[in-house]
Amino acid sequence: MTGERFNRPHDRHHIVHKRYGPDPRLGFISLLHGDEGGVVKPLSRGLNFAVTKDPLGFPDHIAIFKANPPAANLGHRKFMGKDLNREFKKKGGSWQKKEILEIFSSYPDIEYLFSFHEETDKKAYQKVDGKILISDRNKNAFYMYDAYDPKKENISISEFLGPLRRALIDSRFSLYDGFDDYKKFRKENVQLNKVKQGYCLQTADSEKFIDGTLENWVVAQGMKRSFTFEIPAHISEERKQLMMQIIFQTFIIPFLNRAYQ
Repeated sequence: MTGERFNRPHDRHHIVHKRYGPDPRLGFISLLHGDEGGVVKPLSRGLNFAVTKDPLGFPDHIAIFKANPPAANLGHRKFMGKDLNREFKKKGGSWQKKEILEIFSSYPDIEYLFSFHEETDKKAYQKVDGKILISDRNKNAFYMYDAYDPKKENISISEFLGPLRRALIDSRFSLYDGFDDYKKFRKENVQLNKVKQGYCLQTADSEKFIDGTLENWVVAQGMKRSFTFEIPAHISEERKQLMMQIIFQTFIIPFLNRAYQ
């Protein structure tokens, strides 16, 4: 799989993206958080698999594999105390945010964003009798976000979720149930989102949809839908690659076949 490489020359800190085809309709992104580098190779290989399988049918797209270079170079979630994926709700912000916005504004026909994270949290969060119960998280647990505007998008993903869930379970992964995050003594926009059988739905007409994440922001700005896949961080690279292959084979490719049939 080859693509055109775009960046600003002579500055290793600027964000690089690759364009595959003249009319991108999809965006793929990873490393919004600098401590999630373990997802980059599996994503690159998974995307290569999808394009190789159907080189004429797979939609034109762009890929940003390293969205937060300074944080990634340090291996830290944040850079200079700022979480890049909480900046997309107000004006201003870091140069990384500004460059990401510039990249996506250059491709106004992108309709779907596929974002890949690693879940580094080792704790699970459940609500029992009105209180948050904290326990150890299964290190093989998967979950995903689905953010969309019901006024623009009407594709039901139930036909894709079933095969995805079954394939993950058959491969000895688990589906996370509970809240994605919980910070008792710290203000955090993205927490206490309910995840059921590895799936969390967010619609653009819901309260507090704009939570600072790129994935929700792009939908609010006009994209039809964004999917965020949380790959467990504490498994081997081989297991991450297997999970990525399952995601592409059972969910992303069938979904795109339906969207562009």
